Amino acid sequence: MRTYLNLFFAFLFITMNTSCNEDDVEVDCITGEAAIINEVEAPETAKVGEVVSIEVTFSMKNTCGSFAEFKESSTEEGKIIKVLVSYFGCTCGQAIIEDTQSYEFTPESAGVYQLNFRSSTSELTTINIEVTE
Repeated sequence: MRTYLNLFFAFLFITMNTSCNEDDVEVDCITGEAAIINEVEAPETAKVGEVVSIEVTFSMKNTCGSFAEFKESSTEEGKIIKVLVSYFGCTCGQAIIEDTQSYEFTPESAGVYQLNFRSSTSELTTINIEVTE
């Protein structure tokens, strides 16, 4: 009986060691972060109720990056807009990739709209759009 028990534990030990091999461990290579905004192009004027398109050019740190979304938040500085980028993959080419996406908003009333785009962790690119009836 003792021989069978020793064989069972030996089999269990071998099975556990082979199933926990580092080569079998899957690595999750999906990350996301805010991109660095290089340039913002916007019209100086717009009309109430019309969609305003703002071209935002930003950089991604490698070839696995792709645009995810614009993220809006409100702080004491006003409305802050960030570009979020998703990185998919473990093996990525090391290159700075530039992309341009359109941020769109529809003003609901007349006035001057101030939009702040997060160009780095400590800097904002501010644009003003005068909206008329």
